[in-house]
This record gives sequence, C-alpha cells and structure tokens, in this order.
Amino acid sequence: MIRVDFDPATLSGDRQAWWRAWQAKAKRAQEGVEETVKAGAPPAFRSEVWSELKRWLFKNVFASKCAYCEGKVEVHSFGDAEHWRPKSEVGWRRDGRLEQVQKDGVPHPGYWWLAYEWTNLLPACQRCNSGAGKQTQFPVRNQHIFEPGECGTVEELDQREEPLLLHPLRGPDPRDHIAFDEFGQVYPIEESELGTTSIEVLDLDRALLTEERRVEMQKAENAFALAFLVAMTDGGSLREKVDALCDGSAVYSSAIRHSYGHWRRRADDQLFAGADPE
Repeated sequence: MIRVDFDPATLSGDRQAWWRAWQAKAKRAQEGVEETVKAGAPPAFRSEVWSELKRWLFKNVFASKCAYCEGKVEVHSFGDAEHWRPKSEVGWRRDGRLEQVQKDGVPHPGYWWLAYEWTNLLPACQRCNSGAGKQTQFPVRNQHIFEPGECGTVEELDQREEPLLLHPLRGPDPRDHIAFDEFGQVYPIEESELGTTSIEVLDLDRALLTEERRVEMQKAENAFALAFLVAMTDGGSLREKVDALCDGSAVYSSAIRHSYGHWRRRADDQLFAGADPE
C-alpha cells in the first residue's frame, strides 16, 4: 500500500464534468438510503453507483492496481468497490473467526451513511477484500460509532474511533508503518499497531502475493543495476532513472522502493550520492 495523492478539486475538463455527475448520482442514492432507514427498513443500496466510481478510480487514480496490495486487478478480474468502513455490518476477526461488532447485544448496522462517500470507496482485488482478507472487518482502537448522529464529519469519526486500518488516500502514511524484506515478506515497522493490523486484516502476507512481490523486486534490482551502468556510461541522471523505476504506477511500488534500499546498501554509497528515491 502506498500514499496516493488525489484531490477532486484539482480535476478539470471532462474529468471534472464526470466527477460532478457522479457526485450528483451519489447524492440521490444516499438520499434514498436515508429515506428507507428513516422508514424503519434496511438500507436499500444502488451498487451500480459505487461500481461506476470503482472503474473510474482504477483508471484515473490507482493505475489499475488494488488500493491495498498494489497488484494489477482489471487484467484478471473486475475488482471490487471496497467500502473501507463496511456499509452493512461490521466484524473483526479474532483467533481466525470473524465476529460481529456489537453494542449492548445489538450488531453494528454498518456505516450505511457512508455508502456513497467517495473517500470510503476504494478499488480493491477480491483476495484483499474477501476470503482470508478484509470482508466486513473494521478494527478500531476505541469504540465503534453506530449511528451518524453520534459524530459529524469523517475526520471527527476518525478521531473518535481511531481506525487501525491504513488508508491509501488519507490518514497515516502507509510507508511509515509497513515495510518489506528482500524476499518480498511484509512486516510492520517497529511493531506498528497500524501496520500489524493492516497486514492481518488485508492478508498482505499471503504466500502467492509474497512470491509475486519477490519476483518484481528482483526485476527491479536488475533494472536498478542497469540504470546505474547506463548513467555511468552516458552521464545521465541516475536520480531520474531511479525515480522512474520507483514510480507509484508500478505494481508493488512500495516493495520496490524497499528493494532499492536493500540493493543500494550493497553498493557504494559514494556512487549513489543524491539518488535516493525517497
């Protein structure tokens, strides 16, 4: 997972027009949800609205990668429109068993009031979002908020609950909490609670994902070595070449940044002065 910089206020032209149109759809859909809840019925969701945003985010913001594991998604599947705060029910896996979050014996209804909040919608792969992955989990350090009236803005909600799940668009920067060894194994930095919980909830240490990261890190090391040789030969900028290799659009770019660090430590620091991609 990496920090992804995206602010809808900076959009222009066709992208801005699309965003405004989608926001209008989301507003109408949310009003429908609020009407059903007010009438005492379960929330009636329109999945096509968040599916539309998922496709747009994959293409325009996340480079067709899962927002969590950074693996390519749309080449192999449609991907999921993942609700960071679950919309219908909330669970927490304890000792391998997914249990519902409850208050006074009443299950959490889900954060239905955030069903169409764009910052709560992330494009993800099925493996991060289902099975041994996230599903309906949303661990927090404090108490879960059960109703919209208990809290105001999303920022206030975060302050009250203190989520233990990293978010690629806001909150703590993932690279301050999650790192990788030279074999693609993921681990929390300095036993970070946020890093530990995010790895567990999203199943970021699954075997197939670890092996894919290892392969891509090895490819990156080979590319770093070639970039160094080319820079020494043609006098070009090693920093520019390394920056291109560590670009956030690459699969597993967070692991590749760590791969660069592992590789550089085995090289001559004098030759690499000023080439750090961080």
